[in-house]
Amino acid sequence: MASYSNHVKPLQFLKEQLRLYAFNGELPFHDILNRFQRELSKRERLAALLEGELNFHGENSRYASHDLHSFAAKFPPQLPRAFIRGLTDIDNVVLDPMMGSGTTIVEAFLEGRQGIGLDIDPLALRLGRVKTTAADICSLRHAAQKVLAKADKLLAEGKKVEQKLAQYFDEQTKDFIDYWFLPRTQRELMALLLAIRDIPDRASRRTLELTFSSIIVTKSGGVSRARDLAHSRPHLEKRNLPKMRWNNSPLDFARPSRVLRD
Repeated sequence: MASYSNHVKPLQFLKEQLRLYAFNGELPFHDILNRFQRELSKRERLAALLEGELNFHGENSRYASHDLHSFAAKFPPQLPRAFIRGLTDIDNVVLDPMMGSGTTIVEAFLEGRQGIGLDIDPLALRLGRVKTTAADICSLRHAAQKVLAKADKLLAEGKKVEQKLAQYFDEQTKDFIDYWFLPRTQRELMALLLAIRDIPDRASRRTLELTFSSIIVTKSGGVSRARDLAHSRPHLEKRNLPKMRWNNSPLDFARPSRVLRD
């Protein structure tokens, strides 16, 4: 049995232990989770969590599939994780009605809950689907290698890529692409896109499509001539020389190790 200090009230002790568990994953004794439920109302637990340290600056936020794609106004995964731990039980349903990049839903799955996410943003829906689907890393790496090999072949031949660039987009879209992307970059991106579309496995194809998007929609160092595309109204950076070509490494392009595993 745990003993309380004369200077610490039992409920205050429980609130401190709740914060230790929610923010750090620390469980001082086996029955503590049941005691949280029995002796603290949900409102008291919420108040205790809100009194905790909610500044996660410097924490690692790139684990699991959280770093798959840039998204505006993303919050650190440690934030929803703390409230999921402190306010829900294993197998409970966690609903995020405006899920954005899916951070809360990923954390719900990682904590053994059932996550449900809703959004009207097509990118959010794609991200949520891919980030919460377990992937076979070997299969995904193999698919990425096939994409790079196929893209290299298409670029070497040249003709099909040029034809697709001419046929794929309407005039307004082509003007937009010409403004933001150098001609060489357009050819390389089209080669990658054509190669990805040939991947038969839907789960791998969806992941590679999002990875393709992530090299365009990024804070810096992307393949367009836009500055800070992920977080603001984009501005043309005429001096920017886009980074492209993939150095014969599928991990430079696909980053499969960051996808959720079984």
